[in-house]
Amino acid sequence: MQRWKDWFPCQGDQGIGIFSSLRRLSINGVSNWRVAYLKTLCDKLVASIAGYKQLSTLRVQECKGVVCGIRVDLEQLKDITLAYVPEFRFQTKGFMTGLRKVEKLTIADCNDPEVTWPYLISLRNLCISTDSKLQQLHQLASLQTLYMYKCQSHLVLKEEEEEIEGSSLSSSHCRRKEEASCLETMAIVDCPSITFHPKDTLKHLEVSNCYQLESISDSLLWDNTCFEFIDIYDCENLKSLPKGLCHLTSLRFFYLRNCGSLVSFPSGGFPTRAANLFYIAMASCSKLDTLPHGMNLNSLEKLSIAYCNGLTPILEQGLSSNLAHLTIWKPYNCKPLSHWGLTLNRLTSLKDLWLGGVDLRLSSFPPEGEEMLLPKSHIILNISDFPNLRHPSSQGYRFLTSLESLEIRDCPKLEYFPEDLALSLTQLRIYDHCPVLRKRYKPGNAKDWATIAHIPYIDIGDLPLEQ
Repeated sequence: MQRWKDWFPCQGDQGIGIFSSLRRLSINGVSNWRVAYLKTLCDKLVASIAGYKQLSTLRVQECKGVVCGIRVDLEQLKDITLAYVPEFRFQTKGFMTGLRKVEKLTIADCNDPEVTWPYLISLRNLCISTDSKLQQLHQLASLQTLYMYKCQSHLVLKEEEEEIEGSSLSSSHCRRKEEASCLETMAIVDCPSITFHPKDTLKHLEVSNCYQLESISDSLLWDNTCFEFIDIYDCENLKSLPKGLCHLTSLRFFYLRNCGSLVSFPSGGFPTRAANLFYIAMASCSKLDTLPHGMNLNSLEKLSIAYCNGLTPILEQGLSSNLAHLTIWKPYNCKPLSHWGLTLNRLTSLKDLWLGGVDLRLSSFPPEGEEMLLPKSHIILNISDFPNLRHPSSQGYRFLTSLESLEIRDCPKLEYFPEDLALSLTQLRIYDHCPVLRKRYKPGNAKDWATIAHIPYIDIGDLPLEQ
């Protein structure tokens, strides 16, 4: 496309007008166009879309400018993308009235397009990286998904309707205060200092890379029982979370990662009546002294905690017997594994266990004791970063007859693993500084290799071996 120089091989000034049934138009980064009948370069090319009532998708990217000067009834237009357009002007509001059926709009790196949001009465999905009147987004009555990238503004999605000067919209097209909101999904990415007050219908929230964000308004959660998914990560200056987490009875997924300034969790913790809370993941929140209550809910099936304080009290409370996936990775200021009070034998649904860097002095895994016996439901076991681990427990694996995958890494002193354990394995991985194991079980060592040779997939060292 970069070498394309000739415009359409047509006579006169027809241009793209010869395509009367055009449904999709894309103009993107063609810098060497040679339009013979205009004797100008591409940056002076004027392409009109006024006559294309069947157009359903419009992409305008890397063009010098876009000027919307007349009313255009694009009856079938549903998807618009405007990207990298330095000059963007609406000369009349009539143009916006012709976009009533647009359902998806993407505006990226455009110079403050003056969009009159209420005219977009069918808009369901909006992706925007500009600060163009974000305060008016609450006027989008049909909006379901909002993605914001590199915006620096105060975003309000709960305001009452504003009057539109000179508006010709009928009352049925305007959003009244009592009408139900539609917004369900919102993602705020790389917006340094944004503040926001979303609607109470929100189900899915992602906030990431907002490096100046210190707090999130309590109104986010206080009146909202619809939340199902919350993911907050890479917000290094975030110091507090909104109150009301304990009231989110519909919550299913909660992720909190790389928020190094967060010092406390809202009182009440996770909702005790949450019947659907399925997955909690918290990582790299080094200043968080205590983890929240509610991690032992019966509904919880996946729990992941990495690089955090306050783990011991949570384990002492006990975990749900319905827990199927448990990851504990390099916790801070944690008691030795044998003092955790973690009763693995009671986790009768546990299928996947990942433990890493949890006890630097441990010499035998799991620690001796009936409560530390690995349950027979176990399918995947991953142990890592045990610098003094030398041998497996003599009794800890006796019920482990269904194990399919074993992964061992960064255990430099570990000498062997139980031979009986290998009988059910379909995958074995030993790498990242396990010199004793790698030497003992490498191919060619007749005695020890024979104990694992039947395993379909083996990865020892740099190269995987598939049987």
